Amino acid sequence: MTTLPKVSFVLPSYNYARYMQFGIGSILGQDYENIEVIIVDDASSDDTPDVARQLCERDSRVRYLRHETNVGPVANWNTCLAEATGELVWLISADDALASSQAVSRFVRRFQENPSVGFVFCRAQIIDQDDVPQQKWIPRKDSSFPSVEVPTLYKGQTFFGELAKSNFVPVLGTMARRECYEKTGGFVPDLIHCGDWYNWLRFSLHWDVFYEPEAMAYYRQHTTNLSRNYADRKYPLENALLCYRHLRDYIRSNQLPPELLKAVDVAEIVFRKEKKMPHTLTQKVKYRLLKLAGQL
Repeated sequence: MTTLPKVSFVLPSYNYARYMQFGIGSILGQDYENIEVIIVDDASSDDTPDVARQLCERDSRVRYLRHETNVGPVANWNTCLAEATGELVWLISADDALASSQAVSRFVRRFQENPSVGFVFCRAQIIDQDDVPQQKWIPRKDSSFPSVEVPTLYKGQTFFGELAKSNFVPVLGTMARRECYEKTGGFVPDLIHCGDWYNWLRFSLHWDVFYEPEAMAYYRQHTTNLSRNYADRKYPLENALLCYRHLRDYIRSNQLPPELLKAVDVAEIVFRKEKKMPHTLTQKVKYRLLKLAGQL
């Protein structure tokens, strides 16, 4: 009998004790047994240690690690990845949850059927701080891409061109091969807001992508979400522009096809236009050239 691949659920946590029972319960309740759950606590000041230890006592698949001092989100995410021992990795914040007991088995089957796939992602439904589902999804149901409502395999570099325009891949609804993180290097320190987006983009340069339109994960919105806690509201936009710079460097350093650089140019122009951000002189020239070439 072929052994099913091990799936590592790695959960960065900071003061999310009140949500952990719900989220980890949704993982342990999967119809797929070969999993490990690793909670990595970034020196929380709430009841996280007590809740985590109770979860460890109830199920031997749960493991708890704690930073004695706060190391920040990027370092904590990378600690999560370093602790994973499974062939497949699912990074999900301790305040989020799975919405289907078949999520893991479904995702694993997609990898087995499609060896070229580097990551599988699904739509995520938003829930509030009281676990109540909202009529909001990531990606939105009216999104121009991916607009399909059936499970779909995408060629990686085709997918890259669309994903570069905006991040519609919910990190909490994504399972990736551990090899993807090992090859591309994990999270980078200066992309706090766009680190997951940068990962998916790099993965899609080397692997294909599988999309499950069913909402099999819950993204929790509350007042302490990392994405809601920027003193400078322009920071996420500036971080996105930095992501484009990193992408160009990555494409060049890995000697990938030069047309991918053009895809980044197109994406940045679209992004700046949608976000009403100013264009540099270089961007204006590129815009005119791409428009003349019929690529915008």
